[in-house]
Amino acid sequence: MKTKSVKMSVIVWTGLGMLLFQNFDLTHSRFELFLQSVDQESRTEHAEELLGSTFKNSKAANIDKEHMHYAIYEEFKRRLPKTDKWQAAPLANLVIQESAKYELDPVFIMAVIAQESSFRPRAKGPVGEIGLMQLRPETAACVAKRIGLAFHGAHTLNQPYLNLKLGIAYISQLRANFKGKANQYVSAYNMGARNVRRMIASSKTPKEYSGKVMKKYQDLYANISKTGVLIAKASAPTLATHH
Repeated sequence: MKTKSVKMSVIVWTGLGMLLFQNFDLTHSRFELFLQSVDQESRTEHAEELLGSTFKNSKAANIDKEHMHYAIYEEFKRRLPKTDKWQAAPLANLVIQESAKYELDPVFIMAVIAQESSFRPRAKGPVGEIGLMQLRPETAACVAKRIGLAFHGAHTLNQPYLNLKLGIAYISQLRANFKGKANQYVSAYNMGARNVRRMIASSKTPKEYSGKVMKKYQDLYANISKTGVLIAKASAPTLATHH
């Protein structure tokens, strides 16, 4: 796995910058947020893999890269339930960090979260799926063992940070197993690798679930792109980047 330098941005919002987002607490004179910058090389490569020939003219290709990490945070804050909005920054940061670790597009991870749980950390599925990424305990236990993460049963998945770590690692595993064939590994996240291989062996193409995820992926890019433009145009933010 390639080693990358990590950039941290300190984003300070005052005056107009704070007013840009109505749900900021305006009783504070400033709002400071530490977020890891998005690994643009990995993000772009994965987006190209997902979108194929449509990438060139997509929002993923033409997004404001400088402010993308903050726009991702805003999307988390908008979508999380009211009682969980306080976790928007650490959850956004974790998705950015783990996506860089596994060379994935963080917006794709968000699309899976949107499809699986609608950003509800305590969501429960019909066959035992739990949390943001709707992992089944038996799947999570195998992933945890593979990556050396402590797993203490199903209740572990109620912790959104561990849920995300395991879910992102699982997506990376599926991506490797299906040799980067996006439709196949995205489908496998929902229906299992064995079932996807059976469909392929029968000359069938799994596409219902992957189609839903990719629709959310492009919708998320549209939202994040709009937010990034607003941030870029605001006069108040000052960015100090630390290496």
